[in-house]
Amino acid sequence: MLFRDRRQETGDRRKGLGPSERTESGTKMTKIKDLSIDDLEYLIEQKVLEILGDPDSGLELRDEFREELRNRLKNSSKRTSHEEVLRRVV
Repeated sequence: MLFRDRRQETGDRRKGLGPSERTESGTKMTKIKDLSIDDLEYLIEQKVLEILGDPDSGLELRDEFREELRNRLKNSSKRTSHEEVLRRVV
């Protein structure tokens, strides 16, 4: 299958990949001209991952790093909202 509707796989609520038609084998195909920019970017990203593989596949976090992440998440005072970052930067 060339283009699959990823909403079924990821629970994505976007409109999907556009109008489809069936090929001789019965698979749904979507024309590139009917894709949104987001869907096209997603397809490109998936193809790159398919070709190159996931560079983080099989890696594990060190125990020290896990503990640091837990501590950061516990301390909500260090979190900065997106809006606050924009106010500071702009």
